[in-house]
Amino acid sequence: MKSLLFVAMLLCGSAGFGMLSNDHTPKYENSENNADYIVMEDAILMLVSTDSSNGNIDSVEIRTTSGTLVLTLSGCSSNACRYDLSSLSSANYDVDVSTTTSYTFSGSISL
Repeated sequence: MKSLLFVAMLLCGSAGFGMLSNDHTPKYENSENNADYIVMEDAILMLVSTDSSNGNIDSVEIRTTSGTLVLTLSGCSSNACRYDLSSLSSANYDVDVSTTTSYTFSGSISL
């Protein structure tokens, strides 16, 4: 049900991000603006999003907290991409995002 609410907020524009519930708090670091999001929508779906002026998502790298690269994902020709992370074990991970304009930001997720 929360995923449907989140999708409805996305369809209403980026202003909807301000209404995220506490268990879907955006996490981002090394970000120049608060329009960068790395959010787990549910147990396996991750949303990565940035302002369109930063270009489209080009790649996403997921690493263990000790720095081991476990998954590299391609962009989706958009500034907001969803990824199925069901292939990963339950753990904490660091996420690095690069865009087509060489803009980067990072954050962390828990599965």
